[in-house]
Amino acid sequence: MAVQKVVTYGHSALRAISKNITDFSNIRSLIDDLFDTMYEFDGIGLAANQIGINKRIFVVDISLNKPKTLDNPVPVTTFFKLPNIPI
Repeated sequence: MAVQKVVTYGHSALRAISKNITDFSNIRSLIDDLFDTMYEFDGIGLAANQIGINKRIFVVDISLNKPKTLDNPVPVTTFFKLPNIPI
């Protein structure tokens, strides 16, 4: 469990297509790192690619009781509309 470096705008990990997780044997360590990093930066959610790891997983804590983890998420509904940012 450790706070990881958060990558910034322009980093290639933010543009890469994340890979599905197929081996779950060591996933707990990644989940712990994601939560530790998210809490260090007072966030409510963090994806693995935001710490430079090309895996399809993110964590979110929007409750007062129990944080959530989603791996290999498949969107069924659009929750957010991101603005078009010219690159």
